[in-house]
Amino acid sequence: MQAVNEFTVTNNCTVVPLAFAPYQSLFVVFRRTAMRRTPAVESARQNFLDQSSFQTLAGSWDVQFDPRWGGPASIKFETLSDWIERPEDGIRYYSGTATYRKRFDLNPKLATDQKLLLDLGRVKNLAAVRLNGMNLGVVWTVPWQVEITRAVKPADNLLEIDVVNLWPNRLIGDAVLPPEKRFTRTNIPLKKNARLLSSGLLGPVTILSAKQ
Repeated sequence: MQAVNEFTVTNNCTVVPLAFAPYQSLFVVFRRTAMRRTPAVESARQNFLDQSSFQTLAGSWDVQFDPRWGGPASIKFETLSDWIERPEDGIRYYSGTATYRKRFDLNPKLATDQKLLLDLGRVKNLAAVRLNGMNLGVVWTVPWQVEITRAVKPADNLLEIDVVNLWPNRLIGDAVLPPEKRFTRTNIPLKKNARLLSSGLLGPVTILSAKQ
């Protein structure tokens, strides 16, 4: 949430310049009264934060799947990768929630007067983010970002990201298993040529600095 400071009110019409990422949605909340702003704003930039890449969280991630749905209880991803490209059947065909964990230190060159955002890159299909035990919310579309200003520490940060994908992958995996070993059942048959859907935290995961 942030204030939209640049707008114009003319002839009973309010003009609010906005900038959207692909498929992004915004809620614009109007107060009962608003001070008139002139002259007209030529760009939406003044209503949004300027962002710059500050730190990339590279390296390995510890990932926990749910064994009750066929995934490994714990595994290390040396780099972020699509589940359907993994060699393990328990990951390639996994549907459900997996938790990514990483510890990191904040770049000491941080400007403390700036807002910090965590950008997840790409997620398939939904993510809930926690940093040092603080719930930072759920993201489900671009931009895959949450604010971390209040939660982040100079060192030894624990980042946890719960990622949820869609059901077709587990159904596709079950189709090649004998009935007694399947995890799901459905009365809707899949097409024989059904393809696995991209899944997981795809990244890159970066920390962005932002200022008005």
